[in-house]
Amino acid sequence: MGASGWIRYAEYDPDPVVVLNALHAQELAGGEYHWAEPGVPRPASVQELQELYGVHECLPLECTHSVLDIFDIHYGAADVAWAMRPLDEATIQEKFGTLTPTREQFDAVYEADELFCERASGCFTTLYVDGVPATTAVWGVTGD
Repeated sequence: MGASGWIRYAEYDPDPVVVLNALHAQELAGGEYHWAEPGVPRPASVQELQELYGVHECLPLECTHSVLDIFDIHYGAADVAWAMRPLDEATIQEKFGTLTPTREQFDAVYEADELFCERASGCFTTLYVDGVPATTAVWGVTGD
């Protein structure tokens, strides 16, 4: 199938774990993510997904091609598998021309394919309305 790029938006919270948990809940509830084992019931939680990955060989190889493949937050400069990292200030300034990008600015840069993550990882950044944090964008490339 190949890896897939994906993007999700969540209401801003200063804690990226809260954002990630909210996005996981939305993705699980929506049920529109890739599922490589039709005979295996879809998980009700990320913990259950991780358990299923441990017992069904095909699932961790193909993944969900969604934010469900992101399990952790990483604060280093390089991408780490199965984790998302924040964009650093220098990258935000370079890509958006401001440290307080709006959703419109983010979408234009994202659509121009100028925001990269390594395969099996994700990134996130805060988006602003009138200079006030409003949304968190989370995107990544997962699956195989």
